[in-house]
Amino acid sequence: MTPKPQQYHNDNDSYLEELRDDEEANQDATTPLTEKASNNNRCWLWNYIFIPSILFKGLQRSTIPVIPEFVHTVLHGSHADIGMVVAFVGLGRWMGNLPCGMLVNYSGSYFGLIGSCLWTSLAWYLASSSHRVVGLAATCLMEGIGLSLWQLSRQTLVTQTFSSERRGGIQAWTGGLERLSSVVGPALGGTVAHACGLRAPFGLKASLMLLAGLVYIVLLRRSGNPKNRTTRSKQFNNDENKRYGAIPTASTSWSSLSALPNDTNDDNDAIKVESSRKNDKSSSNYCTILQKNLRMLALVSVFVVGMPLARETRLILFPLKAMALGFSPQVIGGMMALTFVVDASLFPVAGWCMDRYGRKYAGVPSSLCLAISYALPPLLLHTHNSSSQSHQLIILTVISCISGIGNGLSCGVMNVIGSDLATIAQQEGEQNTSALFLALYRTIADTGIFLGPFVGGFLSEWRSLDQAFGIISAISLIASLWLAFVMPETAKHID
Repeated sequence: MTPKPQQYHNDNDSYLEELRDDEEANQDATTPLTEKASNNNRCWLWNYIFIPSILFKGLQRSTIPVIPEFVHTVLHGSHADIGMVVAFVGLGRWMGNLPCGMLVNYSGSYFGLIGSCLWTSLAWYLASSSHRVVGLAATCLMEGIGLSLWQLSRQTLVTQTFSSERRGGIQAWTGGLERLSSVVGPALGGTVAHACGLRAPFGLKASLMLLAGLVYIVLLRRSGNPKNRTTRSKQFNNDENKRYGAIPTASTSWSSLSALPNDTNDDNDAIKVESSRKNDKSSSNYCTILQKNLRMLALVSVFVVGMPLARETRLILFPLKAMALGFSPQVIGGMMALTFVVDASLFPVAGWCMDRYGRKYAGVPSSLCLAISYALPPLLLHTHNSSSQSHQLIILTVISCISGIGNGLSCGVMNVIGSDLATIAQQEGEQNTSALFLALYRTIADTGIFLGPFVGGFLSEWRSLDQAFGIISAISLIASLWLAFVMPETAKHID
């Protein structure tokens, strides 16, 4: 379905017609590389998005089974040190969003992808040679910053390259392939550590990520000047905005997002459209973007924070519930592995729902499934229950699979909503502020990811495990209702 141009004012029709005429006249002279990528160029997707995502996520997860033993036996650290080391990855990811957004906005998405590979390779090399817990924690902080740069560059590239009709499927496939690689990564890391020592997985990660960065450089050299490609990408994005109707200012983009009554009948709308294209680069900073899009970010923040918090907390609460019921780590690992299989098998469904029906048709059912999965354990499972352990294991496994369904249906939802909002908030003109807006958006979203495990552990310690399940279930339900009835649909191609 072709999106209809927005009609800001009846007198503005002639202005939009002139924009379309200019676009048709210059179409042959300004055919961008990214337009070729949007025309079912699967080779481009696999080279720049899918294969690097599989490699990056698989390598990142390969040290999950190694870090606890490495900290305990090699660095002589405590359990608290292990938790600190793991938490520093999330902290670095949260801290790196705003600086990485400025870097991507200045240098472009392609250089951001290369820089993330080289930076992460350096971090993992330093980790392989670390002799203190503090040094390993610092390298994990570096790894989190590299992960932030990688995800922000990739999301900005997808936002600037693909239209709203295709983003859902691409983001869902990217997330699904990453989850499949997360299954292989830990097994590979454990095998290498067993065969070559505990420091070997870090060195292997550094070498392979360095190789990925070099492959990116070769691909860019074969494709042409990346600086020209960045300019063409911005030109394509501006042409796409003209085709769908210019997005002049944050106030009108907010009204198009929220469908709330606003001053859209002002006689100066056409002047605003023209003047917004004359903003210089000094106006493209976080304060300006935050000021112009504060209402939009505030509107989505409830879902954007609540949904990741519920997704991450399940990795803490369900194993704790299984431990409270007396199950061994081997049984818990098998239960969670089955949950991950269910999770990873639903990403095609999530992408199809988002592109065919809208983002809400994936986000609302996923958060509802999470709310149900958190609400059932306090009602059905009790440590003093007289039922057999096998019966309790079946019930807990089914409940955890429901949480896997919820997490699988949400595959790519957060990224594609961010891309949609970045397109809505995009200022008309020569400059492209998608990276800066996405950096602000990811800072809000990563707050839920970073706080999820801490909130789950704190609630179970402060109150009780069953009350922690109930509180997270309420948060998931609020996020679902907020997306269903408060947030408008962000996909432009959905009427």
